[in-house]
Amino acid sequence: MKKENYILGILLLLFLVSACRKEADNVTQQAINGMVYNQCTDSGLANIPVYFQIYEDNNLIQNTGTTSGINGAFSFANMGIHSNSKYSYSIYIPSKSGIGGGK
Repeated sequence: MKKENYILGILLLLFLVSACRKEADNVTQQAINGMVYNQCTDSGLANIPVYFQIYEDNNLIQNTGTTSGINGAFSFANMGIHSNSKYSYSIYIPSKSGIGGGK
């Protein structure tokens, strides 16, 4: 009877350990580049605020801003990108910039 309890205890321990496994999260540094442009004229729009947003479980945890350059180009250097699926990302241009907005 003791041997059966020992085996049952090991199985229970293995189950608890496997149930608590967390998804790995590897963070890599990436450059995020893009362009703000007018679709009608196909030309870049200068001085437009652009934000790179990071969400964890749908909660905003980082909001990094920049402004588009003279040709409409923008860049975010060394942004930490997570491999864990609980993180999501968006590029946001506020509607008060005069060109619309949204994720």
